[in-house]
Amino acid sequence: MLNKLININSNIRSLSLINCENLTDQGLLCLSKLTKLQNLNISMCSRVTDASIVHISDHLLGIQRLCLSDCGDLSDDSLFAISNLPNLSHLEIPDLDVSYSALVYMSRNLPNLSHLRMGCFSYIVFDRAISSLSFTHLITIEISMLEECADADFAILVKNNKNLETIKLVECEISGTFIYHQQNLKKLTMPFCNGLSKHFYDFFRCDVDFEELDVYINGNCDHSINFASIKRLLVSFDQLSLSNISTNLRAYDVLNAKNLVKLVLMTYGKEIMDQTCLEYILSTCTNLSNLAISGLQFSNSRTLRLVENLSIREFSAYWFENVNELVFLKLSSAIPNLCSASFSRIPRINTTYALANSRGVCALPDAIWLKIFGYFSTTILCRSIAKVCKHWYSLSHEKVLWKDVSIVSLTNCKLSKKSFLSLFLYRDLSVATSFSVEGQNFFTHFMLKKLIKINPNIRSLCLVNSYNLSDKGLCCLSNLTQLQILNISECFGISDRSIIHITTHLPSIKRLSLHRCTSLTESSLYAISRLQNLSHLEMSVLHFNYDAVVHMSRCMLNLSHLKIKNICNILWDDAISSFSFKNLSTIDLSFLGESSDASFADVVKNNKNLEYVRLYYCKISGSFIFQQQSIKKLNMPSCNCLNKEFYEYFKNDVAFEELEIIINKNCNYNVDFSSVKRLEVAFDSENLTNYRFVKLENLMELTIGPCNGKNVEQKDLEDIISTCKNLVRLTIADLRFSCSESLELSQNLSVREFHGFYIENLDELVFLKLSTALPNLVLAEFAVIANISIRMLEILCENCYYLRYLDVYETNMQADPSLKKLQIEHPNVFVKSTNRDV
Repeated sequence: MLNKLININSNIRSLSLINCENLTDQGLLCLSKLTKLQNLNISMCSRVTDASIVHISDHLLGIQRLCLSDCGDLSDDSLFAISNLPNLSHLEIPDLDVSYSALVYMSRNLPNLSHLRMGCFSYIVFDRAISSLSFTHLITIEISMLEECADADFAILVKNNKNLETIKLVECEISGTFIYHQQNLKKLTMPFCNGLSKHFYDFFRCDVDFEELDVYINGNCDHSINFASIKRLLVSFDQLSLSNISTNLRAYDVLNAKNLVKLVLMTYGKEIMDQTCLEYILSTCTNLSNLAISGLQFSNSRTLRLVENLSIREFSAYWFENVNELVFLKLSSAIPNLCSASFSRIPRINTTYALANSRGVCALPDAIWLKIFGYFSTTILCRSIAKVCKHWYSLSHEKVLWKDVSIVSLTNCKLSKKSFLSLFLYRDLSVATSFSVEGQNFFTHFMLKKLIKINPNIRSLCLVNSYNLSDKGLCCLSNLTQLQILNISECFGISDRSIIHITTHLPSIKRLSLHRCTSLTESSLYAISRLQNLSHLEMSVLHFNYDAVVHMSRCMLNLSHLKIKNICNILWDDAISSFSFKNLSTIDLSFLGESSDASFADVVKNNKNLEYVRLYYCKISGSFIFQQQSIKKLNMPSCNCLNKEFYEYFKNDVAFEELEIIINKNCNYNVDFSSVKRLEVAFDSENLTNYRFVKLENLMELTIGPCNGKNVEQKDLEDIISTCKNLVRLTIADLRFSCSESLELSQNLSVREFHGFYIENLDELVFLKLSTALPNLVLAEFAVIANISIRMLEILCENCYYLRYLDVYETNMQADPSLKKLQIEHPNVFVKSTNRDV
């Protein structure tokens, strides 16, 4: 689409491609045709790498504004390339893992840079490098989350950039001494910078001419300060400074500032503000337009005296006590110009009286809403539920919903970096016992360190696919003394050093997942073996030797669940025979070779308490089945080397709870699965005739696939469906209907899911007979079917009353506008048309 747009109009001067996740380096190569491009914004394009930035910098020298926020795969190469843009004036760069030399090189080669925004730098290299940032025309700079070590260096930055007019520092742990080096500063914004020192506030004793000031008042401000000359003032108080206001209402001249437009008063814990403080604030701040207060107690609503006709247009209230109707009456009279009001955590407020008399779900009690919201992930809770209405927004802050924090990347509902950071600022994460982050490429070790500082009592931590985490970041996990569950799968930046550190300082871990951590060696396995309380272990084997595997089997006595993937070491086949765990009940192995057949039989024999066995894509004959004593669930997907002796085991009545196997050519006699409660069977087309030897009365899931280019015939489908009365899920690939008129299918089958791939000779009559035979169908999927039509789908929707999901992809009707019409005519069915590889 981007290439087509550029071919239509190559004179575009401004291009914004925010959060276009499908854009890759290959797609951005066509930007070189936009010779007149001046403004480019590719923020949140997670698949963009250094190659794209280097190409853009080489071919588009006229770019003046470039935004790369939340592009997580960029490094030094991008920064060196950006430094070659001679006309660049505005630059926004993300949390880069850059070196000191790259930042210094950028500062020396961008003479025309006037606006610079850097996000969430937490590296010590950056803290040392900012002192060298010196730009001739730099007017605006914005930096987030500077640490204390950057205090003196940022002061040098302000001193070197004499034309600096606007500074914005978000949640930076600095003292503010840089203020004495400013010369032309007009706007200073420092939200959530609560580490300001006494010397910073001393600067405002004199008359300071600022256009805008957003400052945080903490306990270090113990004297009068003068903000009279500031045109636009935003002030936030913490609980310590508020206690001084309550005892001495004229402690701060800041409240007498006529230019104060926004005021935030915050209390935490047991700190409570009295109503006299509110009375004084409203009587002095005549030009106030935005007021936010938390922790206010009304001692006597009858004596409440508020000034009339105030100019406040936005009011936010949190944790108010002793609120009644008289308080609201006086508040509404005092602020008649109010446009927006927000009330949260106020137990006696009657916000649901109007809703209680209305019809529908709005009348449900809060307890039921909280129970419903508890089933959603944190991502949906923040991005969707909290935005429905003010009542739901208030409920989304309840502590009961924040005990289990789960942030997962979803297709249509993703948490941005800004929203993710707001979790640490506005949500109470101190009550969380479980914290899960999956697929968030901007999650760094600095965020992890801050999370642990807020809540060191986390018991379950999941950091799947957080590839910005390294050994340095995981060292802070030693502070989580109560941690029991840890999942750091797909964190490719960790090595043996992290595992050794974790096992040394966290001996109480019970569950550990290291799937696809490809840099681990036998040193990690030796370290894991020291965890005496470990019961669940998941890992990928790449570089382990025989001795390490044997050592693990001897030392981990309490292990009950073992899952190992990607086994490619021949020594492993000899080592698994030594597996002997006293309490092992579940084992999940992948890619075992033929040489592991006898060894795995020893595993089943030695572990007498084994109840669940899963073998994925293993080339074993299945002879271990004769050694089992207590197995209840056996899953063997894609294991197509099962021998004749394996099937002979099922001649007798075998009581399994769950069984998943492939039927191959070695099954040429009757087998009895009647006692298996849940049965999943896969046939290939070459051995379809073998279904006659299998009793399939209790079969729930059936997969029929092609083999050696041979199609599944119509007759086979008829015979199998007539046999499987309890079938729930049916998947067929390479099915060919020879004659739709002669098709005979059993009526009223229990199939609820149907998946069809590469089906030939489909017509409307086939769909009519299918929909009649499958009246309970809930989900239907059709892929790579040449002659499917919209009329066939209409027949399916009309005859399958319970159908809710219909997916059609890689067909001739990929972009058919009739699909939208079908969705409108059948609103209960979600119609999806995608284009993907099968």
